Amino acid sequence: MSLIEEALRRVKDPLVPPASTPPKTPRKAAVPQTPTAHSWSTTPPPSPVQPAAATPTALLTMVTIAILGLTAALIVGGAVWMWRTLNTGNPPAASPVTSARTGAPVTNVQPEPPAAAPEAKPEFNLTGIVEGLGEPYAVINGSIVAVGETVGQAVLLDIGEGTVKLRLADGKEAVLRVAR
Repeated sequence: MSLIEEALRRVKDPLVPPASTPPKTPRKAAVPQTPTAHSWSTTPPPSPVQPAAATPTALLTMVTIAILGLTAALIVGGAVWMWRTLNTGNPPAASPVTSARTGAPVTNVQPEPPAAAPEAKPEFNLTGIVEGLGEPYAVINGSIVAVGETVGQAVLLDIGEGTVKLRLADGKEAVLRVAR
């Protein structure tokens, strides 16, 4: 008989012993064992010891903190740079004058005296007024100014509906209107 036929016979009738194997002899009765409450172990399996930095979560946390720190540093640095750039009225320093023939720096150059310009009125350009729940602000010559602050040589006295009042350096008052 083939192995396939024997397997099919076992499936149909599992109590019939196979033809090629000798019949099983009954064994002696074993001493009954006391059953256990459960089959799983009560002790946890040993975990491999890994340093905290080697776990993927800790590594991801460190990278995230580093990126956030760099972002904050860039934002603060950019804000400081913009504040310094916008609040300095001084033009950048001129480069040293060099001789066209030798290329050496020229040190005894006399600056030209400034031309006597006629006294001009300071120009103020009111581009907008910001009003809301808090105190109002005016945008004059590209600067945001509140009441009491200075713009150039003038002090902002009042902000009204589409107008602002300035006190100039000579004591005169000027009223500016938003251009429409």
